[in-house]
Amino acid sequence: MIGRAVTQTPVKEVGTSNQISSAQALRYGFFTNALNPKTTLFVISTYTQIVSAITPKAILIGYGLFMSVTHFVWFALVALLFSQRTLRQKMLQRKAVINRVIGFILGMLGVFLLFTNVN
Repeated sequence: MIGRAVTQTPVKEVGTSNQISSAQALRYGFFTNALNPKTTLFVISTYTQIVSAITPKAILIGYGLFMSVTHFVWFALVALLFSQRTLRQKMLQRKAVINRVIGFILGMLGVFLLFTNVN
């Protein structure tokens, strides 16, 4: 299995779906993002590049607020765009390539951080 991507059964569109409330959708989205290890690694790697021991608390709070608002806007746009059937189908057809590209980028970020000198 080494060097080979794990595959899963393709998602199939069905004519009917269960409706959920806006609060449930927000809760599902929040926990999906909060428990996503890629998001955690992204935030940690970003902060390690811009935060130091002498960064004032006001700036740290500003960074946190900026990152929170940015994540909210990004994932709201993703939810709106990928809830459209045509775009969702195109994305699902190219899912393996998209996952490999994202994995490569995150891997390169990790290598970059590994070889970054810490002052």
